[in-house]
Amino acid sequence: DVRLVAATRPVSTSGNAALASMMGRVAEADRLRRVDLRPLSQAAVGELAAQQGLDPETVEALWTATSGNALLVTESLLDTRRRRDPSLGVPRTVQERTMARLTGYSVQARALAEVASLLGDPFDAMLAGEGAGLEPAAASEAVNELTADFLVGPVDGDPGLFEFTHPLLGETVRSLVPAGSLPVRHRSIAEALERRREQGVPVDAATLGQHWASAGRAGDLGLAVTRLSEAAVEARRRFGYDIAGDHLRQAIDLLSRQGGDPEARARLHLDLAATENAAGDVNAAKDACVEAADAARTTDRSDLLADAALLYGGDLPMAEDVADERVLDLLAEADARALDPSRRARIRSRLAQVEYWLAPRATRVAWCEEAIALADAEDDPHLQARVGIAAFWALNAPDEANRRLRILTDLDNAVTRLGDLEVLLAAGKCRLHLLLELGDFDNAIELTRRHARLADRLGYSEHRRLALNFRATVQGLAENYDEATRLSSEALELQTSHGKWFQARVAFENQVLMWRRAQGDLEPSAQWWSRVAEAGPDRPMWRARCMWIAAERGDLDTAIAELDSLDLERFVSAEPRLEFFSVVAAAADTVALTGDRHMARVITDAFAPYAARNAMMGQVTFWGSVSHHLGRMAAVLGDPETARDHLEDALLRHQRMGAQDMTRRTEAALAQLPS
Repeated sequence: DVRLVAATRPVSTSGNAALASMMGRVAEADRLRRVDLRPLSQAAVGELAAQQGLDPETVEALWTATSGNALLVTESLLDTRRRRDPSLGVPRTVQERTMARLTGYSVQARALAEVASLLGDPFDAMLAGEGAGLEPAAASEAVNELTADFLVGPVDGDPGLFEFTHPLLGETVRSLVPAGSLPVRHRSIAEALERRREQGVPVDAATLGQHWASAGRAGDLGLAVTRLSEAAVEARRRFGYDIAGDHLRQAIDLLSRQGGDPEARARLHLDLAATENAAGDVNAAKDACVEAADAARTTDRSDLLADAALLYGGDLPMAEDVADERVLDLLAEADARALDPSRRARIRSRLAQVEYWLAPRATRVAWCEEAIALADAEDDPHLQARVGIAAFWALNAPDEANRRLRILTDLDNAVTRLGDLEVLLAAGKCRLHLLLELGDFDNAIELTRRHARLADRLGYSEHRRLALNFRATVQGLAENYDEATRLSSEALELQTSHGKWFQARVAFENQVLMWRRAQGDLEPSAQWWSRVAEAGPDRPMWRARCMWIAAERGDLDTAIAELDSLDLERFVSAEPRLEFFSVVAAAADTVALTGDRHMARVITDAFAPYAARNAMMGQVTFWGSVSHHLGRMAAVLGDPETARDHLEDALLRHQRMGAQDMTRRTEAALAQLPS
């Protein structure tokens, strides 16, 4: 009983009489059993790879690269063992066998195979032929030759498209293209694609740019820069900011190699800065702005310098401190040189925003009014929207609510005319902050739902973070503290990933503070805020947090000492800014426990104009209705009637918002009043 086991692969028998005869006799055998070998599973590849100690990530990469092909798997494993290197590459044996196959092809077929490997799967056969310098008839013959040997095959349902019969074959052919021929091959492909583009055939700008770039000095580096810039614009239109950034960095590198003119360099760096800002990587954008400004200074283009100053630091919501004073220097320099009214409008509104903590309100108001007037005169909705957004944040203070409402009305008109989704989200963020402060919680929730869906669809990180923080606030009000903390942590991680670690952590610690109080676990907050206060600089908010935590934990001596250090009377006599509500509300909670009548009067006088507001800090921190704190201060002052009026108003507000913990606290304060 003789059994013969034969292993074969699809191969042409043309020109090989002996092989054709043998295959014919095998096929005619009486008891022939044919078994088609299936690809190895990932688990099976893992078992084979375990003997060489490959990590799971490499095993997965091996399985993906080989599609489980048994020959390619075993050859790859043997290759890593021979090289004593666990990294994957094209196995030498596969290269040798592919080289042997290529050597047997006609010159035309080999040239087309090389071009096809550079085009990538799937490839257009006629485009590959054109890139190889072949006439259509010769290209068809070359494709037939490669197909007959099963190097490539047609793509089902796509006439004219082909692909290598295994991805590793395409990679192998690409690795065998002589280094000296690569630039010429890429140039030929780029030229063929440009001809198609001229004929009106859609051609991907990124693909064109890559081939021109790979052609190097054999090609056209200027055209490579142009096509990569076009690709970046298209990627940004699809909100692919990381991809757009990669295209622009490559374009900048190519331009530097050929010593490109300063104006072109400045424009590319400005595009990169705008892209990095949109992606949320503000620090990378700052570097691009510095490069753009340096290039702009060597030209007479003051507009480019102005754009660098305007992009520096990205969006500046919530009136952040100026930690990087280069933005002030850039804006001042640009303001001195700006002749264009539109850029002057943006510079003035940006200055007002950047100098939120430095310039008095009257100065910021003057800058904003000048900027808005200039923007209105230009009748450009995009300019009006950008100026309006900057002005809103520049005037983000309790006493400017009416002016901010007017700005929002103008913003709505500009956004309606624009139809720009990024501007829509930025304007929506302004509206959300004011809605929460004014207590319009229902509209705030609806606005956030709409914008969260849009931010998720567009991949706009800052607005995804905003939506996460507000969803966390809503869950915290409903006492779903685990879910609230999860959402806030996700927002923290997202903001931290874009280089804003401290701002992100401050937002997180502010947001979880009330939830930790409700859960009776203020220790983590006590440690963090204490470290921040000790590290400086001395900010009223840091001191207020330490004071409040000490009071809530029953350490009234420490709370009183912190209240003295805070110097609340000086704080409330100054211009109220972003921190006003959260600092005074923390002081009110503390005084309600210490019973300090003098401080109760100070707090009452400070909060009285804002009785109908919520004590909010952005969208992350809710300290209850201002009327709640006014009611408790009235109780300390021995005025139960006034206390009751305020607390009953606060109770209705808290109930409408679904703020369960604050509802109970207001009910408890009411219950303590004399009947």
